[in-house]
Amino acid sequence: MPAWYYLQNGQQVGPVSEERLRALFDGGQIGPDHLVWREGMPEWAQARVAGLVPATPPPVPKQRFFQQALFACRAALGQPPRQLGVERFRPPPFLKTAPNNYLWEIYRQQESLFRQGLVVWGHIVQANNNLFKAGPYDHPASIIYSTDSRFDDQPHALESMAASLFAVKGKRHPDPEMAEFSRVLADEHDPAPRLPVPRSLTGGYAVFHTAIIVVRQHLPQGYLTHSLFPLLIEAQLTTAAIIVPCRFWPPGLVAMWSGS
Repeated sequence: MPAWYYLQNGQQVGPVSEERLRALFDGGQIGPDHLVWREGMPEWAQARVAGLVPATPPPVPKQRFFQQALFACRAALGQPPRQLGVERFRPPPFLKTAPNNYLWEIYRQQESLFRQGLVVWGHIVQANNNLFKAGPYDHPASIIYSTDSRFDDQPHALESMAASLFAVKGKRHPDPEMAEFSRVLADEHDPAPRLPVPRSLTGGYAVFHTAIIVVRQHLPQGYLTHSLFPLLIEAQLTTAAIIVPCRFWPPGLVAMWSGS
């Protein structure tokens, strides 16, 4: 089978097998317009022109789309320990007057999360209103996530859990675990780290709630246009979590956030 080469960010990559090249396309890491070449071709050509992919790819089933998107993020980041050279992000002004706020843990651990973190799906429970429009500062949000691989291709299962948690915010509840979430979500000035979501909501799976800072530069449009995103966690090291910067997202996930 002939060896192939392709261009990525202006750099020649290869040789790779045709099977590997098709896998990169399926994972969203290269598209039909990427230039490819193999011995015997007179010049570089688009992948679809070279016959590697159909001119109009068939629609990807929803579950497969999310699984591939997560796998593509993991591949783009690479295996830990990583040396990514990601620029450190700075705390917003409100944190400078709250030295004991848990959110400082995110800034202390950001380098470790980028170096060692596991990529999983995260889902918004609630977020600061300023995050739904363009603005100069980062703000906090409450999220849930799971390390269980069941959610790799079914991240929308987190959506109903998030909605159920938000529904009890500030309300009395007979269940002690749900009552604790009522209190935590109502007190937005005292974020709670890594709180287990009641198993009555998760179907018995281990799902966790935590608070994060939504870093605008990590989002495709600089503000929240969707509630689902790839997240970096490192449970053995810290309760902190960070949204994976969108430059590591596959094109399909960026398009979902951009509404295209």
